[in-house]
Amino acid sequence: MHLEFIKQVNKPVSFKCTRADKSSTYMLIFHPFNFERKLIHYVLESILGFNHAYFGLLSKGYSLKDFETPLLFKNNMLKPANLPVQAIQAEILAGLFHVELNDHAEIEDFLAIAKITFEVQQIKFPKLSKKQITEIRKTIIELLVQWQQLQTGEMLSLEFQFNKNNSKDKPSKPKLPEG
Repeated sequence: MHLEFIKQVNKPVSFKCTRADKSSTYMLIFHPFNFERKLIHYVLESILGFNHAYFGLLSKGYSLKDFETPLLFKNNMLKPANLPVQAIQAEILAGLFHVELNDHAEIEDFLAIAKITFEVQQIKFPKLSKKQITEIRKTIIELLVQWQQLQTGEMLSLEFQFNKNNSKDKPSKPKLPEG
């Protein structure tokens, strides 16, 4: 899936996802939090080989706006009780990485905190190593630095590679733009 983020000044970020069948979904991202969250999902879903989380659901035809709809009005398949386990796992992990980003500090003993968070939520803990955590952190920062260096009207273009084996043991590496 091809992802395009276009940088604007004093305007929302333009975000477009183009699926393999060439259909697309588009939205304006009004708050930096939401932009960061999309990048975090891109990175962690790529590194962990998640095919059935945020970008997997988008590839199946859901629109970006479907995810922004208030819970009461959401498509039944996108309500938390009906989401694939990977989607919930990705959202929990994205939240933890986003806390780190906003606090400008790594969560001490990330694995232990993550395991407790999953236990409290009663969600199966995904296969996650310290090496993957380090790679996720590093890649998030690399993408945010690239974004900061873009001029108004320029685009951050990314490819979300679906894991053909659907195995978390052989994840795809996020494809970073040349820069």
